[in-house]
Amino acid sequence: MAGTLNQDGSISTRAEVLLAELEQTAKSMEIRSQGLKNDQARLDTFMTNIKWILSVVGAMIIAAFAAVGYLGFESISDLEERVKTSAMTTVDQRILTHASSADSFNSISEKYQELEQDYETYRTWADALSTVSSESELGDRDSRHATTVVSEIAASGATSQEDRLRALALLEAIIRAGINREADPNDLFNAGVDASRMGMYQQASKLAMLASHTRPTVPHRAFELQMEEMFGRRFVYDETENNLVAIDLPAEQVRAEAWQELLATLADAPQLGSAQAYSRASNVTVRNRSAGFYTEMINVIEASLETHPGRVTSYGLQTLSALYLWSEGADWEENYWRAVEASIQQLSTESPRVNWAPHTARELIEEAGSIGELARLAEIASRYQVDLAKIATTQQ
Repeated sequence: MAGTLNQDGSISTRAEVLLAELEQTAKSMEIRSQGLKNDQARLDTFMTNIKWILSVVGAMIIAAFAAVGYLGFESISDLEERVKTSAMTTVDQRILTHASSADSFNSISEKYQELEQDYETYRTWADALSTVSSESELGDRDSRHATTVVSEIAASGATSQEDRLRALALLEAIIRAGINREADPNDLFNAGVDASRMGMYQQASKLAMLASHTRPTVPHRAFELQMEEMFGRRFVYDETENNLVAIDLPAEQVRAEAWQELLATLADAPQLGSAQAYSRASNVTVRNRSAGFYTEMINVIEASLETHPGRVTSYGLQTLSALYLWSEGADWEENYWRAVEASIQQLSTESPRVNWAPHTARELIEEAGSIGELARLAEIASRYQVDLAKIATTQQ
């Protein structure tokens, strides 16, 4: 939401100014409408215009936050100006002189009630704006609290516009805290994951970048590369602006480079954070299946088995089995079961407390079940004395 937040991460000043202007506009429209109660024809025209004005006002409130976040506006000054001019100019032009028409007073009263209902709709959006303003300030002062609130909103589905406004403002506050090195890298990472779940990919990309560069672990870097591949933008820190800016590169170049870096991470056969790396790379392959990404990832894991024997985890081998299951090669079945057995064998040697064990077991069961081969899977697991069902339900 570039340009909406102040340099300290707060949006309160700009938001309160916008809110005050909107309230003044609505009050003016309400006062001006009083004089039209005796003129049926003019009130009909007024009602048509006032409904349009109020719908624009409601949309502007959302646009002042959502559009900036998604479309990359540098400021909301143009939106503020549109709110003022579209509302007041239209009202001034449409409300001219008044006439008397007592016979139509009842009909006019009914229409005025409709106007009041529309005004209440406007007030709902104005109240939401006030909530966003105050909570974004709190998130800037306490990024841990802000991250918790965002997580709760994401878990609830973030279906209402008010929830999405709150989440968007809080995410921007967390980003500002990250830029100022006032946020824990894990909070940045978790907030980024929640932003991605809600489809706020620009915020997710920024948070992933901040988490990765603050604490360059395999999970953080893998998340950053996945977001770059998905969003097609790469952010860097601009010291002059004390802000994150997008590098001016073609989206396809960013995606291609991010994918190759992600494959390079897998080629090192990471163990710490391996589940994140393999999982995020798998998500990229699913999204780009037609581009042959499955084959590239299969080749990288197979090469790792040769160059780093014993370092590819059970989850990495399970990922390999899934890639063969999804591929269209004639020998997919043979390769699938070879990878399944290798995964179970590796699982039997790993500590039952490694964080990827439950994921490995669940995915193996789900895969075999999808092709009606649970009995064969159970036979292989028993051979290595591995209880997949028990491991799959283990709480880490």
